[in-house]
Amino acid sequence: MPDPRNQLAQLDESLTDFGGADAVPANLGDVFNALLAEAKEERGEDPVVAAIDPVGKTFEGSDFADIEVRSLRALVAQLLTALES
Repeated sequence: MPDPRNQLAQLDESLTDFGGADAVPANLGDVFNALLAEAKEERGEDPVVAAIDPVGKTFEGSDFADIEVRSLRALVAQLLTALES
């Protein structure tokens, strides 16, 4: 199984192609949710990891997650820090 830290770093890199206020494409939100689930399995006792909720969609069938790129990048950074400690 790939290291979720590498995958989170790659997700963060992918997000640099978007503006900070842009809505996150739903498929990247789904990638984040899958990596968050792995992080919760690995470090669920960490209070930061436990505090992060999966991202949703702006509405049913939407092509966009209900989070801006800058916010998702901040969550990715927090997960990376928790997994590296």
